[in-house]
Amino acid sequence: MVKELLQKERVNFRGKEGRKTDKIVFINSKLDIENIEGLAQLNGELLGAVEDLSISWCDELRYLCESEAEACKFLVSLRKLEISLCKKLVSLPELPSSLETLSVYRCDNLESISDKGFGILPLEYLYNSNCKNLKLFPHEHLESLKSLGDLLIHNYPSIAYSFPCGLWPPNLRSLGIGCLNKPMSKWGIQNYPTSLVHLTLFGKSSGVVSFVAKAKDVTSTSFLLPPSPIALSFFDFLEVELVSEVLQSLPCLKKLDIWSCPKLKDLRETNTTRSSSLRIEVHQ
Repeated sequence: MVKELLQKERVNFRGKEGRKTDKIVFINSKLDIENIEGLAQLNGELLGAVEDLSISWCDELRYLCESEAEACKFLVSLRKLEISLCKKLVSLPELPSSLETLSVYRCDNLESISDKGFGILPLEYLYNSNCKNLKLFPHEHLESLKSLGDLLIHNYPSIAYSFPCGLWPPNLRSLGIGCLNKPMSKWGIQNYPTSLVHLTLFGKSSGVVSFVAKAKDVTSTSFLLPPSPIALSFFDFLEVELVSEVLQSLPCLKKLDIWSCPKLKDLRETNTTRSSSLRIEVHQ
């Protein structure tokens, strides 16, 4: 009966702009829950067979399960968890030891992600963005996540000021980061792993005026770039004017994308001083 209920798609057009239709769909161990009114928590007994769980637009959802113990007991098969636009979600419990992908987006009241067992998760992808009240994030365990290759931590203005603190997954390949509590200009030396080849930086309210490639050149208004990226993207660095000099010290760089950096004025010089292997694109 439960399986039949979950497999049945419920559609109810309510005419809310930007909202999708209400639905609960369970297919081949993937459960999608979208826009369900009155859903305050999940019934753990329904989740044992779920490997891929996506929850979105559930405005009343506060907790995944009634308790952290219940979540651990029933989310035993979960490999992928995506939660977005659940504005009353308060916290995420201890995550199942099978989890490989975690994505949390625009959950405005989310305050914490449990650190219990976080460092032993087989996470490969961790995407967290636009949760303005998140304070407790288990960043001190990041260096234990040996399988983590892709990490996005963006627009968390309430996160602990101690983050980032130079602790990164040892095999990290792609990092997107910025708009945190600590201004980017105050981050200092971060000891990124040499495996990092894709770096995206979000510069809004960063305090960054310039980029440097050597630790001895760090100032109170600069950001130290790692030498390893092949691809580099800048978003919303409103005060940065020059990049050509620092790019000469990034020997691996092949692609530079620039978004909304209105004061940059030496890109033409950069194109002529770097070899033709560097591709630069400026976006509005």
